[in-house]
Amino acid sequence: MTVKSGLFLLLKLAVTVGVFTYIFTKIDPAQVVEQFGEITWLPLLLGVLSFLVSLPLVSWRSQWILRQLGHALPFGFMLQSYWRGLAYSQVLPGSIGGDVGRVAEMKTRGVPAKKGALGIMLERATGMLALVVIILAGSLIWPPVVWQQEAIIGLVVAIALGTCGGLVLIACLGLPILKHRKGFKTLYTLRQQAVQIFMPSWRIFLLQVVVSIGSHVGAAGLYLGCAWALGVELPILLGLVLVELMFFIMVLPISLGGWGVREGVSLILFAQTGLAAQADILAATVLFGLMWIVVSLPGAMMILTLKGRRTHA
Repeated sequence: MTVKSGLFLLLKLAVTVGVFTYIFTKIDPAQVVEQFGEITWLPLLLGVLSFLVSLPLVSWRSQWILRQLGHALPFGFMLQSYWRGLAYSQVLPGSIGGDVGRVAEMKTRGVPAKKGALGIMLERATGMLALVVIILAGSLIWPPVVWQQEAIIGLVVAIALGTCGGLVLIACLGLPILKHRKGFKTLYTLRQQAVQIFMPSWRIFLLQVVVSIGSHVGAAGLYLGCAWALGVELPILLGLVLVELMFFIMVLPISLGGWGVREGVSLILFAQTGLAAQADILAATVLFGLMWIVVSLPGAMMILTLKGRRTHA
């Protein structure tokens, strides 16, 4: 681990500890722990199932994008690689991220690191677009609560403006002069590859967005399952919008595995709806984080198995 990565890791730890320290000055931790004694297991299991259904979707998306880049990898490998990526990000210690681990694994299958990284960047682009679609569409469909909360409407407006600005930037990146500019070359290449892959047919582009939406809904289902398991009565559509807002903010890599940021954002978003007490929302969010680790454990076992094979080889 380099000094720079070590300092960044310490910064993440400081953010996580700092946020939780502040939260527990407002909410009694004993109230949160007490909620775990009242778990209803069926909603929790359905939430886990929802998440597991999303894994084949994102794995197929990864496989399809890589195939367009000229590298055909087996679906089983892509599924296992994605699962191992979850483990890298959520379970195992260290500074390596899930995406870096996936690029390294693809390289062992003959995919150049630049192509692997480009494929993951294209995945993230379609995923972010799907996230924005869910948030904006859901906000329009469920106005009674969403549009009455200043914090929520501010986030929605910011995302809408950011999306418009992003589209303008993408359009500008098509200017040939930018491909020679420092800092724009990678974005220019990404834009050109995205156009080449997704634009020949609007059906292809639409299918990728739909698959990405399905994967987001599956992941959000895990949170809803955790909330319902603790008796927090979140309507499906409203819960989906708020969870996706939470996911959108969690993209910022400023805490350990999203811990702290996830809980703080959930309190800002969910508690304002008046559907549940702050302690209940915090308990549901902590349970979600724990279950995210649980569903990542198979990936951790795959990593340990691979390391064992390499050791004995």
